[in-house]
Amino acid sequence: MSPGPGFTGVRQPAFDLLVAGHGRAGEQLGELAGLLYGELRAAGLDPTPALRIREIARRVSAQGADIRRRQRLIRELERQQVAFGACTATGTFFAVPDREAAAEGLLAGDAARRAVRGEAGAIRRLESYAAAGPDDPDFVRAFVGTLGGAGVAGVPGVLVWRIGDALRHGDGAGAERFAAQARRVLTLLSAAVARATDPDDAAFAGDDLLAELVREGRARHTAFGVTYYGYQAQALLWRFGGHAWSRRFMEVAGRDAIAFERELYAGRWQARTGPLGLGASQVALLDLAAMLGTVIPGAGDSGRGVLDALFTAAAPDPATAQALLDHTPAGWDRSTLSYLLTTRLDAFALTGGHASFGRLLQSATTGQDAISARLATELATTVSAHLDGVFGVGDDGELTIADPAGLARVAPLRLPLAAALAARIGDLTDAFVNHGRLGTLPSERLDRLLAFVNRDEAAFDLLVRAHAEHMRAALNTIPDLGSALERGDFDGDGTLSAAERAHLLNRHFTNRIVEEARLFGHLLETRAQALVAAGQDAKRTDDSLRTMVRDSLGLLPLPGATLAGTLAKGAFGDFLTKGHEKLTTTGYDQIAKHMAGTSGMPLDMAYEDLSHNERAVERLTEQMIITTMLTNGMFDDDSVQGRTFATGGDPATIKPIKTMTSDEFRDFLKWARRNSEVSDLLQRARDTLGNTDDARRNLRLSPRRGD
Repeated sequence: MSPGPGFTGVRQPAFDLLVAGHGRAGEQLGELAGLLYGELRAAGLDPTPALRIREIARRVSAQGADIRRRQRLIRELERQQVAFGACTATGTFFAVPDREAAAEGLLAGDAARRAVRGEAGAIRRLESYAAAGPDDPDFVRAFVGTLGGAGVAGVPGVLVWRIGDALRHGDGAGAERFAAQARRVLTLLSAAVARATDPDDAAFAGDDLLAELVREGRARHTAFGVTYYGYQAQALLWRFGGHAWSRRFMEVAGRDAIAFERELYAGRWQARTGPLGLGASQVALLDLAAMLGTVIPGAGDSGRGVLDALFTAAAPDPATAQALLDHTPAGWDRSTLSYLLTTRLDAFALTGGHASFGRLLQSATTGQDAISARLATELATTVSAHLDGVFGVGDDGELTIADPAGLARVAPLRLPLAAALAARIGDLTDAFVNHGRLGTLPSERLDRLLAFVNRDEAAFDLLVRAHAEHMRAALNTIPDLGSALERGDFDGDGTLSAAERAHLLNRHFTNRIVEEARLFGHLLETRAQALVAAGQDAKRTDDSLRTMVRDSLGLLPLPGATLAGTLAKGAFGDFLTKGHEKLTTTGYDQIAKHMAGTSGMPLDMAYEDLSHNERAVERLTEQMIITTMLTNGMFDDDSVQGRTFATGGDPATIKPIKTMTSDEFRDFLKWARRNSEVSDLLQRARDTLGNTDDARRNLRLSPRRGD
């Protein structure tokens, strides 16, 4: 008789007799083996039979130790009233865990259930299991199985009530102690439930547990007179996660939590837009701590709503983030992402959930997979619709804000949208160069999106970095022009005429530079217009761009890479596959640290004299042009003998840029401008950057009158 895998059914008192008899049998067999061995050896006979009996005795003794352990488990479970015998005609049966970890899980689950009933000391007992964490799958299954969905909803209720009760009685120290205890217990419970609901985890307890969590999440629960929904309690587990949550959990419980909140508040949300709503704030389902006015340390900026906590749990893994957003619930006329960006958008203001929602969006939309691309396009399209009527044109022909309230409503989406666009930087370039579209969005709407996101310097910085990397990658596709130039002697006279050289440069290099510079032009003009509309100086140099120039973003590969042969992979190459701005910042910092360790000062001192963003982008472009030309053998080394930037060999060659000092680099730039096509190429890029007609036309602005 057994309740399931990992348990064995035993009957008392027969089991107690078995334990005693097994122990005696092992001892007697051991004695018999010893006597027989002596007799056989004395008689000169083979002692193998005695050795076999000794092995049997060893096994019986080991079995005896195991059943004695089970006997101790029964007594401990009985003592704590965790297990109760089932009376039958043949005796009383007990279900005994096969492993001690499972027994510990039973005891932990029992402590949690007792805590829900309000028994003194139960929380302390439960907390004692938090230090080790739910590492053993048997512990997790037994713990969560004993607790059940109702217990998962009940424990947070008790924890939060204790904190609030201490505060109500003026016991601040007690409240702090209870809050710290609550966080440890919630982390234990969170990790256990996360593992038990993950099909890829050895502790997976099956889909029945997921169904129970959904059922109890929608149900009302009561703790010390306080009534709440189960999802309000589960939200605390999501917020204080001790383990990653699975895609399967998000598909079942996560999606249902979103739908449940909508069912609760759809009528009230609709009413607030009517004549009696009077512009009231959009309510949301608060987590249990927020509902009771209690703060548990460590929540960070994850908001106070149930969905804020859910998004905090889902955001670390793109797959779990996409499981929530890439879905249209049955009976809905729009996807979950569209619903969150429209119908529910204002609720984030009430709960402070913009940050957690933003992290969820960035996680789900910045990969290089098809789902990320689809969600990024939906995000851009939805925000674009929000911007209808937001911008206008002032008397001076520059951009203005026609609807400040409408702009403020979507302002928190700037950075997540910028990250999504940065991950699709190639598509964005194509839209402006080849009159393509991002999804259904033409270049006119894309410029309006850029004017929206580029109001935020961090968003602008993200897009510039992404496009700088895109430009580096584009220039990396240029073939080795050294050999190409030799093959370009079309008339066979042994030399390259100016026309022949210009043809090759145009074909392989100039056109690529102009194409890449075009998006930079749109980024610069929309940043300038965003600043003008906000009443700020458009002729400024953002610190982020100044720092890019200072640390030579356009010049250097990652430390340890070389410039030989092909252009080294850029500092932000991983951005195009992982799409997180923190990663790009990490690579960027590596360059800065490398330069500080190499020369002790910035390589390109021009950053000190940058008058506005356009000059900064021009300098970045020049850095990339020079790097590509040097990599592809486009400089004539014959004239570098004796130069500060040349090696001391014979013949002399140009030093790798990453080894130059700032003075050597300045001399190299002067020489390159006089002795190569750098100046002409840069002028083509400068002309493209300065051509703002397309961007201004897309924003419905009058042509620029001049600086």
